[in-house]
Amino acid sequence: MWRNIEEACSNLSDHEINELVAGIPEQRSITFQGFDAGEEPEFLFIALFMIEKLELFREFDYRDINSRTPTIDDYRAMHKAFDTISSQRKRSHLTLKEVTGILNA
Repeated sequence: MWRNIEEACSNLSDHEINELVAGIPEQRSITFQGFDAGEEPEFLFIALFMIEKLELFREFDYRDINSRTPTIDDYRAMHKAFDTISSQRKRSHLTLKEVTGILNA
């Protein structure tokens, strides 16, 4: 999900990025923030294992993915929206409207 969101955002203009950021909750980000080491260590360690040991999701390598605030509930809601959108679309990249919908879930 985050790979798709970040890829879509990289294709947006500065104006569209500003529009997106203005239209989502303040606690949400347009980049993967990771998981809270204090509250969600199992998710953080799985993500680190996948990134560092399995060399998956290399775009998140060298990024601090300790969000320092719980994220899993938000990610679960976002993933439901992502699944719904993904099952209905035929193109490969998410649109601004789709990204906004996911981040507002």
